[in-house]
Amino acid sequence: MTDRQFLFGLSGGVSVLALAGFFWFGLGLGIPATHAGWLVFGISTAFQCGACLGLLIIAARLRRRSGFKVSELRNGDAARRNEMRRVMAGFIWTTLGEGLLIGIGVWCVRANRQQLMWPWIGLIVSLHLIPLARLLHLRVYYVTALVGSIISLVAFIGLSIPHNLAYLGGSMAAIMWLSAAYLVWNADDITSKAVREPWAV
Repeated sequence: MTDRQFLFGLSGGVSVLALAGFFWFGLGLGIPATHAGWLVFGISTAFQCGACLGLLIIAARLRRRSGFKVSELRNGDAARRNEMRRVMAGFIWTTLGEGLLIGIGVWCVRANRQQLMWPWIGLIVSLHLIPLARLLHLRVYYVTALVGSIISLVAFIGLSIPHNLAYLGGSMAAIMWLSAAYLVWNADDITSKAVREPWAV
């Protein structure tokens, strides 16, 4: 794994976390903001869009700064191609497992336990970062997974919490955006450490 390639992939991670934060913020705080009046709703929406857009712009700049192009993979040696195949296979299996477990959570709706669905999804989304942390040599994902899991479990079992969905959505948005900001702020240091580690092929 070259530093340019890793930095390119890191920018993708920032983009995904930015969009995830946008989703959770809208889920948890969108409806309460509409009930609070147009001014609160406007400020909430501006913050939501601004935070997401700002991180996406920074991610795009990070991608350009890497100078890496996907076409370079086709021209690389066998070891680099095998390495990339392993990374892609890890992504695919992790995504399939995440989708399967989220699907199981949807059965909560059939059991008239709709309030459990979003905490379950939050838990699975958080836990899926653990194999990605190992695969991509991104230790910060372990922290994101741990905090996100705790947030989701509190929402899952603490059904008496007032505005439970607002708590879940706002907290999940915060951890996603803070993780993205950490990746951006420490991109060069994270990259230099990751590329020095052995990458199985």
